Amino acid sequence: MQLIEIKDYSDITTVVNAIDYNATQAVKAGLTFYITTSTDKKATPAQRGSLHVWCDQVATVLNDAGLPMMKKALFSNDMIEVDWNLLLIKEEVYKPMLKVLTGKASTEKQTTTDPSIVAEHLVRYFSSKGVVLPRWPSNK
Repeated sequence: MQLIEIKDYSDITTVVNAIDYNATQAVKAGLTFYITTSTDKKATPAQRGSLHVWCDQVATVLNDAGLPMMKKALFSNDMIEVDWNLLLIKEEVYKPMLKVLTGKASTEKQTTTDPSIVAEHLVRYFSSKGVVLPRWPSNK
């Protein structure tokens, strides 16, 4: 599969010519030629910053609600209560949900819409447990 991007108005002629050429070659080879479009854009630096702010806020909410993370101690078989922090929320809560919902294991691969989708699901889950998570940070 070949990816052709239109980033600027001046790219249109080049892209149309590439589509014409590739479609012609596909048809001559007895293949089907498909064109798909995508409006997905990579998450912005501001959105990545908002993710960190939100994860920190979620950690505070969970700690204040008396819902610590339980981790198995490496030095024994005991479960130890651990206070949540930004990194634990991101790694143990946000990223697993991102993976389930989008198939992306890294926040660096998120699109501009992924954070809202993940946060919406997490807010809904925690609200079912009686915990109100903070709204997604906004510069508006």
